[in-house]
Amino acid sequence: MNKIYTLISTLSFLFIFSINPLSAQEIEFSSARLTISHKEKTNNSKAEYIRLYDKEATDFDITAFLNANIDKDVWINGRFTSNGEIVEIKYNSKDVADIDDCGKICEQTLLVEKVPFLGVSTIGEQNFDGVLVETLVAGGTASELGLQQGDMITQLGSAEIGTSCDLTIAMNEIQIDDLIDITYVRKGKTKTKKANFGARVKKQVTFGYCCETEIAITELEATEQVSNDAVLNTNPNPTTGVSQIEFSAETNGNLTLTVTDLTGKELNRKEYNDFQGYHNEYIDLSDQPQGIYFINAVHADRTFVNKVVVQKP
Repeated sequence: MNKIYTLISTLSFLFIFSINPLSAQEIEFSSARLTISHKEKTNNSKAEYIRLYDKEATDFDITAFLNANIDKDVWINGRFTSNGEIVEIKYNSKDVADIDDCGKICEQTLLVEKVPFLGVSTIGEQNFDGVLVETLVAGGTASELGLQQGDMITQLGSAEIGTSCDLTIAMNEIQIDDLIDITYVRKGKTKTKKANFGARVKKQVTFGYCCETEIAITELEATEQVSNDAVLNTNPNPTTGVSQIEFSAETNGNLTLTVTDLTGKELNRKEYNDFQGYHNEYIDLSDQPQGIYFINAVHADRTFVNKVVVQKP
């Protein structure tokens, strides 16, 4: 299964591991679209297009496709959306720098950040008087505010909402934790409520050549650390605040995950008994000072350490 969809489909049981917690939200719906163009590397060759939506898109193995077409010009654009995460995919084989002796393509995380989350899908009215709420996401700002299916949103802050595009533009101007008025019409009556906007995770992904080299467990400079049966990976790194931790282990054992600063001060700790398999979560260091932090994973008496560099914009 495509690794990107694995992240989305597992969000229902993942937690947000953070110094400043993000809202962990139960999945109610997800959507996906994926467009792929590929052609032979000759001037006269004609591009072929693949357009996939929803389950077909999430089931598509992008990494396997790229490795099978490694000698072709390939362009990919996609967006996977759930109530807990947005994954944007952009790839152009012409922009990928080839690395000697690396004949394999892997997924690469470019950015992980928090974005405001309203939590609705809408349809526009023919007279452009507003947008009708079609679906609400459990735990989203609109749901917590008490909006209902069939309500018509007419204004968000100072922005008048006539179309779904207007709503998207207005949302792009909002910051997390902003207190914004939402005006809507329900059964002919206009109501206004103040909304404190929560957040979800937005992740930007591309693909590039990767070498299969083992990294010593004692090496603190590593973004990824591996042993024969376990891997700790943290991306993106450096980060502006939010990074994704992935830990997998083939053997069973108690797992402890901690975040520490350079002085060794423990900022957070999570423990899991009898862990075996794949674990995926986010750390949020947005409220911490710029500098170096360590992700520590102790599993079955073995220690894995990743150094994370926080750089403020």
